[in-house]
Amino acid sequence: MRAIRDCNGLTTFINRDETRLFNKIDMAQFMDLNTLSEREHHLAEEMHKRNVLQKVQKEQKVGYKVYPQKTQI
Repeated sequence: MRAIRDCNGLTTFINRDETRLFNKIDMAQFMDLNTLSEREHHLAEEMHKRNVLQKVQKEQKVGYKVYPQKTQI
């Protein structure tokens, strides 16, 4: 489990699989939907619903981006 801040600044917890995907998207700074597996896409969509990931359109591509983690927990 990992504690992170969502878009509203509230602390939320994500599990191990979600943490792996969160770190992958954070390192790349943008992850296109076409590069994600079906499992990763499902996890990303669930994290988007919980306001952990931001869905953005970048140069004709739709993908996910991490909300800025401004403050430390």
